[in-house]
Parts: sequence; structure tokens; C-alpha cells
Amino acid sequence: MKINFRNLLIVLIVYLMSSCAVYKPLNIDPATGQFPASADVDKKYIKIYRPLAGVQDIDFVYLRAYSPYGEDRFHEFMKDALLKIGFKVPYSEKELSQRIIAIGLSNYVTNISDLISLNNLAKVTGPFLVVECNTFRLSDVVYRFDLRLIDPLSGDTHLEISRILTAWLDVDKQINYPILNVIKQWYD
Repeated sequence: MKINFRNLLIVLIVYLMSSCAVYKPLNIDPATGQFPASADVDKKYIKIYRPLAGVQDIDFVYLRAYSPYGEDRFHEFMKDALLKIGFKVPYSEKELSQRIIAIGLSNYVTNISDLISLNNLAKVTGPFLVVECNTFRLSDVVYRFDLRLIDPLSGDTHLEISRILTAWLDVDKQINYPILNVIKQWYD
């Protein structure tokens, strides 16, 4: 079998370009009001589901998204998804730190990892949400997605999901979008 070097080079370039592609969520289907998921999240995975009055009026969210498969890509995916759900401004750790410095609160809020400092920040800026999400592979086809939405003013967790699922084909449709749909239902 003879391998054509030119074809091999083209395949390699396409592969490398696709691995650098931007990872964005699909749009919400206007007919259903949901992301295109292949399944729903079983109630047993939803640990807390507590509505938050005025959630749609919150000016920003602090997004802490972690994934061993490209943290920046997952953060951007979640940021775009939160915007599509209706949240106004999702800040990363760096962006929130820059905002704290810009508004002159760096002596008052010294650590944006602990709830007490975030509570102090919320008392000055007004209410916001902390969105913590982690996704990681447990084995070849088994994934775990953990999510918490926390109100730093009260310290209460309003939505908590911890889902483990076997995903054979499309991780987004089987794992990510079902959880995003729960967030969308909670938000609406």
C-alpha cells in the first residue's frame, strides 16, 4: 500500500486545525427553549434545586469552570452557554480580579476564592452568582460533571448537580447540554 505524502499532510493539517478550533455551544432551539440534548438529567443527580428571586436582574456571574481537557476551552464554552441562557456578564477569575482593582476594592476583597470575600464583594457591587462547574473523565467513556450556583450574599447554594454518565458518542448532547438545560429551566 502506497501512502501519498501530500494527502497525509493535508489530513494532518486538518486534524491540527480542528484541535485548535473554538469550542462553542450550539444555539438554544427557539421551539423548545432548550439546548439540543439527547437526554434529560435524572432527578437523582440534582442535589439542590432552589429558585432565586430576581436571578434575571443579576448584573454578572463569577464563572469558575475547570476541566483537565482544556480549561480555557471549557471556560469559554460555559461562558457562551451562560450568555445564551440569559445571564448578563460571566467573569473569569482574571476578569473579576481586574474589576475589583478597577473599582478600588482590592483592600476590601483580597481573595475571590472564599465565600466571605465574595460576600463582601456582593455587599458593594450588588447581587451576583458564583457558577462552579467541573467536568472530567472517570474512564474511557464515563464522565462526571459537577455544577453549583451559589449566592454569595446569603451563602446559599441554589442549584447543585453531580452527574456521572457513560457517553459513547456525543459528550455535549449526552452530558453538557442536559445540565445546561437544567440551568436554563432554573433561570427561567
